[in-house]
Amino acid sequence: MADVSLTDAAGKTVRLRDFEGEKATVVVFVATGCPVGDLYLPRLGELAREYGPKGVKFVAIDSSRGEEPEQVAQHMVRRGAALPVLMDGGHAAADALVAERTCESLVLDAGRRLRYRGAIDDQYARTAHKDQPSRRHLAGGPRRGARRA
Repeated sequence: MADVSLTDAAGKTVRLRDFEGEKATVVVFVATGCPVGDLYLPRLGELAREYGPKGVKFVAIDSSRGEEPEQVAQHMVRRGAALPVLMDGGHAAADALVAERTCESLVLDAGRRLRYRGAIDDQYARTAHKDQPSRRHLAGGPRRGARRA
């Protein structure tokens, strides 16, 4: 997996390689103006609390131009996802990780190899909302050759 340098909400430089050695790292692309993304933020917070003690690190990347890091971090906390947020206004991470949309989730193993790319689950989409997810893609098992985080 390519390495990129980003800044966190405090202005500190963070590189993807900094997560090497974690059992797994879940990278989720977010944006404060995405209504579907906002619906998923509480779920991301739940997953981070569930899998964090098992050695899985969760990181949000905001590739929107013009968003202030502090505002993004506060937005995440208000929505129930107190995850580290990395800013990617120049799209370096989005390009390197070939991210196509917000809420796209990637699971990187300890060696930063991509093990999963896709949706968190199937509950929310632009045109449809279900009461509950019927498939938990990120946490509930394999999909399209993916491995569980």
